[in-house]
Amino acid sequence: PTTAATDAAAAAAAAALRLQRLQGRASLGIPPGAFLISASGPLCERKRQHVVLDALERLVLRAEDAHLLLVGGEGGCADEPAAYVTELRIRAAAPPLAGRVTITPLAADGWRALALSDLHVSAARTDAYPLSALEASRLGVPTIAAAAGGAAELLHDEPELKWVLPQTDEALVGAVESASLPFPQQPLARARLARVPPA
Repeated sequence: PTTAATDAAAAAAAAALRLQRLQGRASLGIPPGAFLISASGPLCERKRQHVVLDALERLVLRAEDAHLLLVGGEGGCADEPAAYVTELRIRAAAPPLAGRVTITPLAADGWRALALSDLHVSAARTDAYPLSALEASRLGVPTIAAAAGGAAELLHDEPELKWVLPQTDEALVGAVESASLPFPQQPLARARLARVPPA
């Protein structure tokens, strides 16, 4: 095919992807131009979603239009204290995060919801295999994963491959903050991730 035809096909594919993302966000009540963070897995202390809420709160307090999509819902972690999920939901529903956190179950079509996001975050430190982080990356979503457990063993810090592996919770929150910085100038583009040195 000619260069013009190839360019046209690429432009059409990009337009279709943008439309799918806009429609997907609309179905979940997420603003089309928001900086959307995703995290996946059952709501439980092992997945450490409270750290992702910390990152979201940092952005909101900086007056950013940031939202969080938690994919997975409840019931997947055995012997987990119910208080963690209760506290997580209370915090997500209260200012300054009220209206900025969407919780949705993992649908039958798998990980497609992750493709709606601009950044995927995995704060878990005990997962043997970082499936959600790998799947988000496969979908073209820049990913921040805590440098622990399987992520530390199977992945390495390569910003050119859209990976950042912070060593501490504060470094993870800072990495999310850094990733959001280019976003106001590119409201429908992927955020680029900066290298984050170990804290």
